[in-house]
Amino acid sequence: MNVYYYAIKISSMEKKLLTAIGFIFLMGLTACKKEKDFVPQNNCQVAQLTSTGGVTGILQYDKQGRLIGLQQQDENGNILEYETYKYFPDEFLYTQFNPDNTVQHIMDYYLNTDGTVKYRTLNRLINGFYDCDTVFFYYDAEGYNTLQVKRIDSQIRDNYYDSTFFTYQGGNLIHKKSITDYSGRIVTETDYIYLPLANKQEILIDGPMIPGISGKPNKNLIASSVTRTTNSFGTISQTEKYTYELNPSGYVTKHSVFYDIASNPVRQYTVDVWLKYMCE
Repeated sequence: MNVYYYAIKISSMEKKLLTAIGFIFLMGLTACKKEKDFVPQNNCQVAQLTSTGGVTGILQYDKQGRLIGLQQQDENGNILEYETYKYFPDEFLYTQFNPDNTVQHIMDYYLNTDGTVKYRTLNRLINGFYDCDTVFFYYDAEGYNTLQVKRIDSQIRDNYYDSTFFTYQGGNLIHKKSITDYSGRIVTETDYIYLPLANKQEILIDGPMIPGISGKPNKNLIASSVTRTTNSFGTISQTEKYTYELNPSGYVTKHSVFYDIASNPVRQYTVDVWLKYMCE
């Protein structure tokens, strides 16, 4: 087993783990192929994820190789939450449930003819009030997602727009910039550096765990990232440094992220994720 570590001593902004168990950053928002042309990436799919603390995610696929379920459970086998995926010709539904089977939220993804997301909607009730947002996806001629625009429609907060810009170079995302004007302008920018290692199992962030859904994935594995968030009070920064263990076929079997947050006091911690695959 090969171990790879790459670190840069820089600081960057604090951001939350994308889920309580800290492993959803491994998959995330990027694309469902229609049934007729869906092909698992390199004929391998993630079957199980186990994070620091013993929380495990078990993935289920249908006969076409499409993800249809993800169950998260603690080290004692107790269900924490679960997700389902339902597919239609030009869209799919992504639903998150609580352990008691109540719905957390439902996202509806509408697809382009190439299987990438055109836009997605999120509808939910919060204390009896309607809350909805819609995210529109835009792509360049090479198939990379270069812009996302979020529109907020809500009975409990002011309506507004968020914009996120993505810059690619050499097949990798190298810069991300998000602008939010809700309750004052907030600008968040992230710079990425990569290892000379192929990204065989797409490492994604935020949302349904379906590779390819928001355009082309990164060509290489991330080495480090630096995020800076600026508002009227100043700038907060955070560094993330990535470590990988690979199997002989080059797939990541362990993924670790060291967070170095320039807060007061400084915060530092590591999140580990172990992966198991199903391969044809």
